[in-house]
Amino acid sequence: LEDTPNTLVNFWREFDPELERAELFYDAFQVGYNPALADAGARYILEGTKRTTSSLLWEYEQSGRAPPQAATLSILLDGLCRPLSIIETKSVEILPFDGVDDAFCKAYAESDGSKAGWLALNWPIYAAQCEAWGREPTMVMPLVCEWFEVVFPTDPLTLRRTLRTLKNRKKS
Repeated sequence: LEDTPNTLVNFWREFDPELERAELFYDAFQVGYNPALADAGARYILEGTKRTTSSLLWEYEQSGRAPPQAATLSILLDGLCRPLSIIETKSVEILPFDGVDDAFCKAYAESDGSKAGWLALNWPIYAAQCEAWGREPTMVMPLVCEWFEVVFPTDPLTLRRTLRTLKNRKKS
């Protein structure tokens, strides 16, 4: 949490007042590559339908960062970069792009739940990233596949209020 903005540290302190779990902090992130997608992805996560995410292993190599590991904690941000929740990484596996299974695709929640739908949704996203890095996109490009769960907030009232805010912002 050392180089983390105060708003995020303050949010973390609501979860971990004594910063006893600060060493488990991995990242603050948005789902998707624009504010509308970030809000939609956050809604899926907070509703409990999205429990997986993926990214190219090459993205971590480009940034010099290690991929997340099981038991690390991250702050989920909305489309305006405001903290919404803390998620815990449950497991991480590096798989070829076409190596994801049906359970992973269904828990991804951003397509129809099928592997074919997941591949169709994600191919253009990862292909564009590869091209930007001068790499050839292939069906076996390495993906970091992560399973996670929301660990804060878990009280239904706060979750409902946050979801209502995200849904109202979508309408405006």
